[in-house]
Amino acid sequence: RPVYELRCGITLLKDKIIRSFSNPTVILHARDYLTDILKRDYPNFYVNEIPSNVTQVLFINGRVLAEPHFADKFKYPGKDVVYVKDGEIIAFWATGENLKRFREKLGNPILKSDLDGFEKIEANVKLITYPWELVNNNGEQILIDFNILTEGKAKKLGKIYDGVHLLNEHFIHIEEGAKIKPGVVLDAENGPIYIGKNAKILPNAVIEGPAYIGDDSLIKVSAKIYENTSIGPV
Repeated sequence: RPVYELRCGITLLKDKIIRSFSNPTVILHARDYLTDILKRDYPNFYVNEIPSNVTQVLFINGRVLAEPHFADKFKYPGKDVVYVKDGEIIAFWATGENLKRFREKLGNPILKSDLDGFEKIEANVKLITYPWELVNNNGEQILIDFNILTEGKAKKLGKIYDGVHLLNEHFIHIEEGAKIKPGVVLDAENGPIYIGKNAKILPNAVIEGPAYIGDDSLIKVSAKIYENTSIGPV
């Protein structure tokens, strides 16, 4: 799968990038052999295809760990430029002949040499290079994602049985269809807990926040889930 389908916190790297822009036209770029899979999974997005009426595109590295105001750093400066950090490509703007050239490259990796001649601008953003960096950033990203997804108003939409203990309740969000069985402790005193749709937390399990339990996941009897953990979906 493409690197931007990796998860950090609650959401995928792709979703963090997209949500920082206001109503963008989204084009997913990946190696050719992933095209059909991505079209199946994301029918509302263009895949390896730039619509003919689009004349200006911001290409973004799928390894970016986008902060909430990420888009503010990449407003079009009036010319095609490339944003870099420590020699790595973060993003670049393409219009005119440059865009035509990249249209023909879709489905193949974009190389640094493809951007020779572009003006370089340093960008202060996080870029995931190694898998363990997803782990190291997971707790912080759960907090950021939690605040965005709940808009500061955590809800209890699932079924909470008698005998469940919720610590720091306003930092616990439980989605529709989720079931929290008797004896469960959800401890959000050190960070938020987000329980996805149709997740089941069986009796006497303990979950320490920050934590994300994805849709359709199952936490077994007396399980101990420690902080900075993302599980699921499924």
